Amino acid sequence: MTPRPLAIINSLFVGLVALLLASSPAVAQEFRATVSGTIRDASGSPIPGATVTVIETRTGTKSDTVSDATGQFVVPFLAPGDYEIHAVLQGFKEYSRKGIHLASGDHLVIDCCRGYTTGVASCSGSSRSNA
Repeated sequence: MTPRPLAIINSLFVGLVALLLASSPAVAQEFRATVSGTIRDASGSPIPGATVTVIETRTGTKSDTVSDATGQFVVPFLAPGDYEIHAVLQGFKEYSRKGIHLASGDHLVIDCCRGYTTGVASCSGSSRSNA
């Protein structure tokens, strides 16, 4: 019994599609943004245990994390929008930054210094990448 031409064409088509899908890398674009950075005291030493809160100003949605032993923090999976960031730890100045706009795929890096007194501290530098 000889195979029918339509069956051969269907088999070839399915095989070709499977080959193309298997050989092409799965590409996914991350639409959310990330904020990360390091919290340091006035002398430049890292501050572990600081609570970092990122607030989406339109909805009031809050995302919290705590700085690790090296003072670093990461807040991933933020929807594009306008944000403010606060970092607090008893005995240190509160860090506050408003008017931050995050676009799709942004990764904002914030390094901030905080003194040992009350008040609000400022950012020593920041950069933005769109990875």
